[in-house]
Amino acid sequence: MSLDELDRLAAFLENPEDLLPDIAAEAGPEIQLVARAEYAQGKGPDGQHAPRKKDGALALQRPLSTVTFAGVGATIAGSAEDVLRYHQGPIRTAPYPERKTFPGDGDPLPSSWENAIEKSTEKILEKVLGGLK
Repeated sequence: MSLDELDRLAAFLENPEDLLPDIAAEAGPEIQLVARAEYAQGKGPDGQHAPRKKDGALALQRPLSTVTFAGVGATIAGSAEDVLRYHQGPIRTAPYPERKTFPGDGDPLPSSWENAIEKSTEKILEKVLGGLK
């Protein structure tokens, strides 16, 4: 291992959390691709098909084009049109069925989203530590 490679490894091991913003920036678009593909199938973040619309049409087509995911610091933030919040959780007075666009508070991330984060983490680690022997 060269001295330059040792320096890169030492810098990484000293502050591995410094890579979190890079990982989040890489993972945001990856999650967006995965989430939009699931919405296109009418599936919410829990992997289940959302209730169909009143006219029988497949649900979650609106989030397909409007939901975005991006790295914001060390966090991956999802955003959507405000109107989608009415389907995010049970609202007793609303006539809307629950058709979640994002996981609820305390709900686990979908495994497909976790896989996108893992893939992005590996990509960033390869970029930073690649070639170390």
